[in-house]
Amino acid sequence: MSSAIVSRFKILNSLIFPYLFVLSMSLSVLESVIYQGLVRKYLFIDLKLIIFATVISGFFAIIDNNFEDKFTNATSFVLHLNSLFLPVILIFYWLGTSTESSNYPNYLFSTFHISPESFLSILLLSVYFRVLMIVKKGIGLKFSFKKSKTTAHDRRPFYLKLLIAMLIFFAISNMVKVFNSALTESLFIMKHINFTYDEKMEYSWRFLYKYMVFVKENTPEDSIIRIPPSIRPWLSEGNSVLVRYFLYPRKLISPDEPLSLNWRPDYYLLAKGSWTARDESEYGWPKEKIAADKVIYFDTTTNRSTVFIGNYNPLDVRNKNAWGLIKVKK
Repeated sequence: MSSAIVSRFKILNSLIFPYLFVLSMSLSVLESVIYQGLVRKYLFIDLKLIIFATVISGFFAIIDNNFEDKFTNATSFVLHLNSLFLPVILIFYWLGTSTESSNYPNYLFSTFHISPESFLSILLLSVYFRVLMIVKKGIGLKFSFKKSKTTAHDRRPFYLKLLIAMLIFFAISNMVKVFNSALTESLFIMKHINFTYDEKMEYSWRFLYKYMVFVKENTPEDSIIRIPPSIRPWLSEGNSVLVRYFLYPRKLISPDEPLSLNWRPDYYLLAKGSWTARDESEYGWPKEKIAADKVIYFDTTTNRSTVFIGNYNPLDVRNKNAWGLIKVKK
């Protein structure tokens, strides 16, 4: 790599990084207050790719900056501005997490239209660049591009430092996610000491727990239940390991397994699908007609059930986007 190319790269990167940083932060804020996927819909690029480009560009910008004067260039300016705003970001994060735990899941989004998941991207970027600046000042994270006879020896420290920087990013990324989960759960427990077991399980598993309780209450313990395939949009209710945790000792049959004469299902789960589908036509299972004694519908709003006596037909309007159980006719 010639010194001229390296010099141009440094200049270009120092010009690009501040704009990338501001762009990543701004788009993360937009997705946190509007909806996730906004960037992909209108810019045709995933926000994660922009954040990743910012991380790489920021690494090169930081190791080539001495930060002696906070306002000599745009890179120093945005990074020191980030250091100033990090405590504010942490305070907003704490308030948001505390508010969510004090009320109910998805409270921030339904009340203030703020997505906690998107806000984590802001926190992650801010913490990462602050840590990288500390590492840079602490161990002198700098390298030389200059070419010499011992090229391989000179290159090794650069790749090692790049690896360290990426490990720092992924470590911080996972730490932020784990800390967020632990903090959310801990705050909820502290503020809801008197919650019953069912209330705690419903908070942790959301709708899935209510649906599993409905299935348990409407099926004998020795029954055999056929569940949806473990694909979108049935990744939860089609996960035999997860569903077995709630429904044991009932036996489960997955569509991936062939039907046996000794394992004819007594019931089918009637499941719209709790995960996002690619299009509306994918929702709803089973897809085929079933000779049934009755269909028990579960109202997801009131948690009440209603019974229809007769066969199951997926084309029936009442089965569109429905949840419940199908009792197989023997």
